[in-house]
Amino acid sequence: MGGASPPLLHRPFPGLLGRFEMKLSEQAVFRWVVIIGVAAASVIVLTLLTSSLVGALWGLVLVCAAAWHGYRWLVRQRRES
Repeated sequence: MGGASPPLLHRPFPGLLGRFEMKLSEQAVFRWVVIIGVAAASVIVLTLLTSSLVGALWGLVLVCAAAWHGYRWLVRQRRES
């Protein structure tokens, strides 16, 4: 087929910024892996020390904070481009 689009893995990120290619260094990715690991460990420890409700609420707070941070990052990227 003449008008076939490229595979999904080779397309730029079609998010809020339109055609935005995400370029992250290995250091930045490792930092996020560590942050997510620490957050997950804090949820697990808090759940084991208290109750499942407290752990679930703490996890919800962390997810909301991450979403807020991600939104701010997207807005900043959009302003720069």
